[in-house]
Amino acid sequence: ERLWEQSSAATRIELATQYRCHPAIAEIGSALFYASCLRSGVSAADRASVLGPVAQPLAVVLSGGVEARASRSYRHEAEAQWCASWLQRTLQRCRLSLTEIGIVCLYRPHADACARAVAAAGLHGVQVATVDAF
Repeated sequence: ERLWEQSSAATRIELATQYRCHPAIAEIGSALFYASCLRSGVSAADRASVLGPVAQPLAVVLSGGVEARASRSYRHEAEAQWCASWLQRTLQRCRLSLTEIGIVCLYRPHADACARAVAAAGLHGVQVATVDAF
């Protein structure tokens, strides 16, 4: 959006089909940023959960606390800490490699906060990024 607004010479082509992530993850980005018009070019079977066939590939975290403004974006420190704690508990119960786990955040500052919390918990190797990385 920023680049589009800053340059009259910019050509805008909106993404129509995504092939990177599980359709459940893509549905969030589609609803929030593409007016629910983004299609998935992969099936749920193509992106099966590493937790097994009955486990959902996505957990949506709704936590207490307050979101803080970070420049033109947001972060939520309490939620970042909660994600790191949840991940520690999950790894005690599951046989997963840290490289098989991804934390998807809607905002870059929040992804940075989650990455700091995960690293402070000693969980190196977990990918923490915004939705476009997945």
